[in-house]
Amino acid sequence: MKKIFVCILSLVLLCSCTVSTNSLQTTASTSEKKEITSQKANTEFKTKAVWITYYELSQITKRCPDEASFKSEIQNTFKGIKDFGLNTVVVQIRPYADSFYKSTYFPLSEYCFGTQGGEMPYDPFAVMVECAHNQSLKIEAWINPYRVSSNTDINLLCDSNPAKIWYNNEQTKAFVYISDNGIYFNPACNEVIELIVNGVKEIVGLYAIDAIHFDDYFYPTKSKEIDSSQYQYYLATGGDLSLTKWRISKISEMIKNVYIAIKEIKPDVKFVISPSGNVENNLSSLYADVVSWCGNNGYCDVICPQMYYGFKNDSMPFMFNCKKWISLNKACSLCIGLPVYKCGKEDKYASTKNKDAINEFKNNSNIISRQLTYINQLEDIDGFYLFSYSNLFSPENENMKKEAELIKEFLHSSPKKD
Repeated sequence: MKKIFVCILSLVLLCSCTVSTNSLQTTASTSEKKEITSQKANTEFKTKAVWITYYELSQITKRCPDEASFKSEIQNTFKGIKDFGLNTVVVQIRPYADSFYKSTYFPLSEYCFGTQGGEMPYDPFAVMVECAHNQSLKIEAWINPYRVSSNTDINLLCDSNPAKIWYNNEQTKAFVYISDNGIYFNPACNEVIELIVNGVKEIVGLYAIDAIHFDDYFYPTKSKEIDSSQYQYYLATGGDLSLTKWRISKISEMIKNVYIAIKEIKPDVKFVISPSGNVENNLSSLYADVVSWCGNNGYCDVICPQMYYGFKNDSMPFMFNCKKWISLNKACSLCIGLPVYKCGKEDKYASTKNKDAINEFKNNSNIISRQLTYINQLEDIDGFYLFSYSNLFSPENENMKKEAELIKEFLHSSPKKD
């Protein structure tokens, strides 16, 4: 019965692509239809998530001076997410080396109440956890482990920021790296790994969360200057790995230590990593060994590649890339990150000259819903994450608005478990 239902749903969606009042829908490709009809139907997705960014949260916290007003807004926000058909919220509570929660390691975020290191009139994350569970939503704490600031001036950080404290001390200055595009913690330093792990332990211990969530920010640069002294010390003390392999080992060491820390405190809390969908780029540019992380136990519970590609993308076509990740994954639950933010816009990274690929999200208003239909057929994919909240609930163009409607329609008509 489930197979029949999904096939009917797929045909309805595909047929709807051929006729549209705004002429933006297009028929799914022959290969796409063949893939959909040849795969075995999945049960209902376990994870149906939306990312809520720090700048989206900031719009709420900055207009809510007290806990009561914030709670009212968050309740309405989370009710809207639940009614939409989603079951998980991923809230970015540490976008840089600052926080949207009460922390002994990181100062209050400037994006929370306007001033980094200022007074916190209430704990926004505590309220979000309560409201999420009241709506039977799971909640994941999204943090960026290495990012300190998008600004390059260390003096703009508050005096209690650990990055500023380290940088202003000659003995610990190397723990912080200032590049042309921001300030970062140095992944090569054991003290940085310890800070990241302690920060995670604090969140897991204090809040009734369902998961810790990392995204795709790992090594901030390929430049040798970031970690030359640490690498030379490593070699001088008997190390024999190449610089590349050593950097990979440092990132994986941090990931493994975070996983261990979570499980020691609350074994049921999951560790979710959402890396770039480009497997090779993760390793060569970010030193993130995603193949090992999803291929072996002890790194993470869920891997969610950001599959921000259309069906016609020249180098990363969506269906091919989904299958690639399925083939790599041996130890984790696999989910797919989908780019609602691209709807109605040119995708300049899709191709250098193929206009169909570049304009795929611009000329169609059903790409994400077709991607959901496709991955729903794949038994080895357990769910999806949508980027991001505002694109679903405050769409900025007609294509995005139509796509949000189709996603909601899909979620309210997708197959259910018996």
